[in-house]
Amino acid sequence: ARRRVLRPCPPPGKRNLIAGQPPPPSPKAHAAGAVVMALRDTRSLYPGCEVACVSLGAATLRPGAAAELLRAASDLGVRLADTADSYGASEALLGAHGQSLHVASKFGGDFSASRCTAAAAEAVARLRRRRIALYQLHSPPDDFAYDVALVETLGRLVAGGVVGAWGASVESYAAGAAAV
Repeated sequence: ARRRVLRPCPPPGKRNLIAGQPPPPSPKAHAAGAVVMALRDTRSLYPGCEVACVSLGAATLRPGAAAELLRAASDLGVRLADTADSYGASEALLGAHGQSLHVASKFGGDFSASRCTAAAAEAVARLRRRRIALYQLHSPPDDFAYDVALVETLGRLVAGGVVGAWGASVESYAAGAAAV
């Protein structure tokens, strides 16, 4: 597939003076075009789970607006919503209103193998689905040592179909380096 390269818009007040070419888009229109292009660019989280490069951050979903927001996001081409067990009612609202979306969720604080298993089961129940597309450790510390039991537990969750893929949502380069 051929990719279109988006060029930055000229500063406000500057015009494209080349005859026969339309004026450049406004910065707002350019940003919207970039989002549309990102929604068309997809990645595979695991076999059979294709998602756009843009996801919906669902940390601030609220009961009164969740259904409309999730429907609008889905209509625009968003296929992945990001949430966590620490985001209040977000997982439950995605479970109630976001069944057309794949979900990336996170667990944090206690990164023990037993807590990982329990947190995944709780998230699946709140999300009202059989599988979490992407399950992540939420902000592990920079010096976090990935325990063999935890990694094996995450592997069992994938093998059992509870989790499609797993990873880490990190806040620093050091934490990211430790994760890989």
